[in-house]
Amino acid sequence: MNIEKYLIELVVKYEKTNSILDEAVINEIKKIILSFEKKKINPIIVFGSSIKKTNIKDAPKVKLLVSIKEKDKRKPEEILQLYFDYFTQFGENVSKSNNQIIFNYKGINFNILLAKKKANTYNFHVLNNLNLNKEIVTNFNIHTLNVVETKFQREIILMKLWREKHQLNFPTMYLELVVIKVLRKCKKKNLFSRILRILDFLRKELSMKNFTTLPILIILYQTI
Repeated sequence: MNIEKYLIELVVKYEKTNSILDEAVINEIKKIILSFEKKKINPIIVFGSSIKKTNIKDAPKVKLLVSIKEKDKRKPEEILQLYFDYFTQFGENVSKSNNQIIFNYKGINFNILLAKKKANTYNFHVLNNLNLNKEIVTNFNIHTLNVVETKFQREIILMKLWREKHQLNFPTMYLELVVIKVLRKCKKKNLFSRILRILDFLRKELSMKNFTTLPILIILYQTI
């Protein structure tokens, strides 16, 4: 089979999992969260591969960012435990991982990410990586909009499949930023050629050591 045709068919296969989200169920979860501590959180943000149309899983997750107000003095692990205890009343298979609550509600898999809004910024949030005891500052609104508007979803899907195939420790957010960085000025229309361009960039610019670190990718983000 022609490699270009194969890649297109592969993308089409995974695009089918990026169906329209069930807004009614998502709104139910939002109401459940707001009924818990409405005065302590900002508007809830929907993000992740299901919104960006870059999902590669058979059972896609809906990701929600619960934006904790910047004046909240509670410790991240305390907030995580409170929300975990609360969601055990509603969801199935409820678990917690790092700074997230994971559960199934009415047949939909949810990831609830808890992050504190950074003071004096527009929707920037501080993520507390409880496993590494490290803080990361990011803006999900800007990043999601960036991915959606650049329309490189096909290439992102293929690069995520490549990452999974080779079991690389390369966070999705930064993989997406690399794709955008490379393809913004790429004039090639052929999908295979575009993927080769991305892989060539990774080969030249990033060593294997950099796959597990973030500084160079943060620099890429700042230059987009």
